Amino acid sequence: PAGRARGRPPAADPEVIRKKAKILSLEAEAAGGKSQEALALYKDYFQTIRSDWTRQFGSMQEAEREAFWMRVRPFAVDCLRLEDADPGFLYDVVLFTRDLMFRFRSESAPAFPDWRQVRAALKKGEVALEFVQYEIDDRICLGGLVLRKDAQPRFIPLGPVEAMTGLRLDSGFTLEEMLDSGDPDLVDEAYADSRIGSLVWSLALRDAIGDCTDLYFVPDGFLHVFAAEYCWPGTERIVLHRISGTRSLLSRKAGWSNRKNALLVGGVDFDADPNTEPAGNDGTAYRMLAGGKGYFEPLANTVKEVETISGLLQGNSRILEGEDASETAFRQA
Repeated sequence: PAGRARGRPPAADPEVIRKKAKILSLEAEAAGGKSQEALALYKDYFQTIRSDWTRQFGSMQEAEREAFWMRVRPFAVDCLRLEDADPGFLYDVVLFTRDLMFRFRSESAPAFPDWRQVRAALKKGEVALEFVQYEIDDRICLGGLVLRKDAQPRFIPLGPVEAMTGLRLDSGFTLEEMLDSGDPDLVDEAYADSRIGSLVWSLALRDAIGDCTDLYFVPDGFLHVFAAEYCWPGTERIVLHRISGTRSLLSRKAGWSNRKNALLVGGVDFDADPNTEPAGNDGTAYRMLAGGKGYFEPLANTVKEVETISGLLQGNSRILEGEDASETAFRQA
């Protein structure tokens, strides 16, 4: 209504809360700042959706859970535009959204941790890091949420992704071109170039990480296809662990990083026949591939990779390769 004072909309309408928060956030960005009111509204929205998910989880079908995640994901991206306004809140949002992806088929009731629980799970000398890719000022940027045993979470902006993937190296190729080439020599050169590591592992990020013996990090964006752990520019003796989520630190058991057996999957044949896959699998993806609208090249080097790992495990593993590496076989294993 005309003349209505700006303030929080009714808590019963979470989508109005989210949209109002985004508007306020964009207005503040245009003025060169951050909106505390937007932050408060995002927190209201987050409490609502987390409560809704917990309450409705048992009655939701897999498709409904996926639709819920698709609704939450844009909210998380919008929150990241706040950057260092409240790193603890951002850490909780990232934990929640990433955990949702692993719960589409879960039968157990969800119990979502917060950053304080993750911090409590860290052992002496350990640091947790969640990389996040987000859009701000019409640019795709990378940031890091750092969690130390003795401190509050910190958000470290790392700058535009294009500055990293578009960096032209001595070969004359950009990092993106080298990774896409499939040429092992070019890829090796990318990992050997110190400039890449200095951009991903910036001085500010390494300062936030501080002294540690083990760094558990979660990749995002292009870091899913670039092994940044091999580009650490510091001289410190740190063991870097790539994990799917820092939530996993809460459930680890003694010896979890020294397991003697594994299921290894490599050389997958993505040209699957949709008629051979049971109901419940991703039928849309299979139909697209079968209809000639898309094709995924086999990752040939993954055969060598899994066989090498199997050798290191001294045979205490099961390998699925080629046609044997179907989605059905994977789920059964």
